[in-house]
Amino acid sequence: MTTRYRKMVDELADQLEPGEQVEDVALFNSIPTMCGYFAFAAVSFAAGRLFSGYHAAVLLSSVLSMWMMASAAHTLYLTQNSCVLVTDRRTFGHVGEKRFSLPHAQLKKMLLSRVLFLDGGDARSSVLLRHVSNRRELHAAIAKHSEIL
Repeated sequence: MTTRYRKMVDELADQLEPGEQVEDVALFNSIPTMCGYFAFAAVSFAAGRLFSGYHAAVLLSSVLSMWMMASAAHTLYLTQNSCVLVTDRRTFGHVGEKRFSLPHAQLKKMLLSRVLFLDGGDARSSVLLRHVSNRRELHAAIAKHSEIL
């Protein structure tokens, strides 16, 4: 963990209720996603230069390259501004600008694939955790304390 992320974890740990124990910490990693975006942008850029005689190809490749760079910047923003703790009572933290505190008893559904989706029953309490490298461990820690699954 970086010192910046450790500081965010410590700030969240200060919000623990008395007797609450931390089970797991989400580890966010954007490198695989960003490498894909950069590779697609590079291929798109190269294709635009190969077909430079066609204005539509140059325009399309430029738009795709910019779109991939914007997506990479958004991914980086999300991973740098996200911190989630799983305790024996709840899952809480922030993902980007969204702050949440989801008690395990309120959890209606959990979906695990390339992302971890926690459904609290309504839009404000539902959370989509993307770019998490230890999502299986988080899923197991949450499932241990909830009635679902």
